Amino acid sequence: MPRYDYKCPECEEVTEVIHLMVESPEVQCPDCQVSLKKIISAVGFHIHNTSIKRQMKDRYRTEGEMRMDLRENHGLHQVTPLGANDIRQTYKEIKSAGSEVKDKMQQQNELKAADARAKKREWVIKADKRVEARTLERQEMNKAKEAKKRAITMSS
Repeated sequence: MPRYDYKCPECEEVTEVIHLMVESPEVQCPDCQVSLKKIISAVGFHIHNTSIKRQMKDRYRTEGEMRMDLRENHGLHQVTPLGANDIRQTYKEIKSAGSEVKDKMQQQNELKAADARAKKREWVIKADKRVEARTLERQEMNKAKEAKKRAITMSS
């Protein structure tokens, strides 16, 4: 139900009254008992539809906010409008095709991550082979030292 503000012409007290839009009640000041006049006051409303919220947000964004949104949410680090397009038009086009752009960027990032994992795996395998070779060399050196010690102790 809507809320209306009424103001007393004598004491200037403002009173809030709840009634239907089609009603025009005769409201009296609680102090003076004088008829109150309806005044225009601020309107409050809340949009529940998220797509409308997004559209309203996008309409009033600054250029910096648009560029930041594209950078953070779409992976586009540098946007240059082409031809007669301004940043708003470019932003709108990217937002409409945003999921495609984002998917493409995500695929590229996944490929880069897979390449990095493959390189890391190769490095680990090479490192393991080096460690294994060093371990075998040390074992052979230790065996040779022990054989020398045995040979010295047997000859004495």
